[in-house]
Formats: sequence, C-alpha cells, structure tokens
Amino acid sequence: MARRSWVWTLIAVGFSHLALADPGAEPTQEALLEVTVNGEKQPMWTLIQLTREGAPWARRADLQSWGVQLAGNGVYAQSPPDTLLALNEVPGVHAAIDRASSTLAVDVQPALLNRHDFHTPAAC
Repeated sequence: MARRSWVWTLIAVGFSHLALADPGAEPTQEALLEVTVNGEKQPMWTLIQLTREGAPWARRADLQSWGVQLAGNGVYAQSPPDTLLALNEVPGVHAAIDRASSTLAVDVQPALLNRHDFHTPAAC
C-alpha cells in the first residue's frame, strides 16, 4: 500500500508544474521525439508530453535549449525551468507532431530566437 501512495505522489509532483493548464487539457502521454525548429534539426531528441487530443507540451528548459527566448516579463519566462508549457499556447510558437517520423516540428517567430552569428571563411 505504501508503494502505491509513493507512485501517486510522483505522478502528482510530475504534473504540479503545468503552466496555465486547462484542467481538461493536461498531458496524459509521453513521446520521445526528434525536434526541428524552423526546419533545423536539434541535436538531441526531447521527451514531449501529449494531451489526449495529441497537443504537445514541453518543459520551458527545452524551449531554451532550442534557442527560443520567451518574453522577459511574461508568465512563461518567469516560470521554473521544469514547467510544462502547451507549445501551441506560447505566443509566437506553433508545434505539430509527425507520428510517422517521430518528429516534432516547431515554428517560432524569428524575434523569439537567440541571435546566431555566422562566420564564413574569407574567400581567397
């Protein structure tokens, strides 16, 4: 009996960091997916949470690792790194899952992406 309460405690703690969650839209499944951001493959696959309807959720830390900067004063940016965010609820972000290829395609407005500096070798 003690083991069962321990498992329920883990489940409760695991879903305690849902940001702006609609009670009917909380994640119920997990999927390890390859992630692309604006068509660019990310170096690591990510554990994505899914609702019953298949809507993808990811940790705030995952978005940061993909180079997504959340608005500095917004609710999403102020949340702890392990907070689950409904990706399609984050302003400027849209995500879709391709189950056949185990891919999560994330489209992000350019203003939300970290700045990239490209260095090319000088032409001889």
